[in-house]
Amino acid sequence: MPQMAPIMWLPLFLLFSWLFLLSVIKISNIKNTNMNANVGQTNTPLSGNETGHMNWKW
Repeated sequence: MPQMAPIMWLPLFLLFSWLFLLSVIKISNIKNTNMNANVGQTNTPLSGNETGHMNWKW
């Protein structure tokens, strides 16, 4: 049983990491929509120009 423990923990770790990444992406998406509302651009979520917005911000 002790050898089975890492194999059991790996899917849970991947699941929580994916949930964390999705939450971060959603939060950044909300910030992008607010910034685009101020600028006046139209924002389609997950359209591929998210990286363009990130490069333009930084």
